[in-house]
Amino acid sequence: MPYITYHHPTNADAYSATSPLSEINSHRYPAQANQDLNRTEQPAKNPTSPRPTPSDSLKAAMSTIVITDGFSLANRWLLYTSFMLAPAQFISGLGNNNPTNLGFLAYNWYTQVTWYRAIKTNRLHALSLLPVHFNTLYALAYLGGISAGNLPMAILLSVGTTGVMVLNTMCGWICWTTNQREGFGVYRFFFFGWRNLNSGWHKFILLWQIFDTIAAFGCVIMAFVLALRFSRVTAEDLRWHWKYTAILPGAAIMLLIGWPLILWSELLVAGNHIESPTDLIAVWIFAAQLGAMLIPSFSRYLVCFRAVSRGSSSSERPQSPCASP
Repeated sequence: MPYITYHHPTNADAYSATSPLSEINSHRYPAQANQDLNRTEQPAKNPTSPRPTPSDSLKAAMSTIVITDGFSLANRWLLYTSFMLAPAQFISGLGNNNPTNLGFLAYNWYTQVTWYRAIKTNRLHALSLLPVHFNTLYALAYLGGISAGNLPMAILLSVGTTGVMVLNTMCGWICWTTNQREGFGVYRFFFFGWRNLNSGWHKFILLWQIFDTIAAFGCVIMAFVLALRFSRVTAEDLRWHWKYTAILPGAAIMLLIGWPLILWSELLVAGNHIESPTDLIAVWIFAAQLGAMLIPSFSRYLVCFRAVSRGSSSSERPQSPCASP
């Protein structure tokens, strides 16, 4: 005969019934018996068990979001540094037959392809708000990589720079179309206080993106015009130290222009608790870009060698361009 534990309605203590009377009661009051069985199966409540607190909910909401590689603090500051070095990069290519700006172009292409892959796989989270802001400034910064000492290299750099601008604009439109809509009410950004992305801000970003597209078209035309114009500059027209002295002043001017972008980007990362592993390939490409910019121009030494060779066959003292301070 089964054992049934029965609770009296007026008594909280239970007793065990093993007599046939318990079976009779179970048939007479089946609902009460089932209810009593369910009561006995429930575990006793522990009054000392911890209850969820508001701080626990806050910690859950502030959980770290890990996105794709290439957007760590180191990678972001390399991106900012490349932006600030654009003036010195432009001067280093003037009258220079070395492939100085190929490193700058290679780094820009690699970073844009990284952005494109992250956008296509929807792995940027709140960083999908950045391309529209980056497009405004980086379209001008990319013009720092179009200078060269000969026309074929200038045309090659202009075509490559145009491709980066087009890819940059495409990334901005893809972000606005696909990546940002799922962040309504979730993605946080700072604009005179913390705000959440919604349909109203999404329409404002659309207007901003239209402006960026028009500006990118103008920068494409400017890239070819400037490349053709400055490809006629020779090494004799420049001082060898100009590109080195332009590093700090040029970086200061670009920082003055781009500090709102840097601050807004870092607040966006901090406000959404975003982390990303470091892309070491981008680090090495940036190192190659920096080395190519700082290396002396071989064309100047070639001009000096030719001047000395001509002077050895004449009675007059050669006026070497290397002798100029």
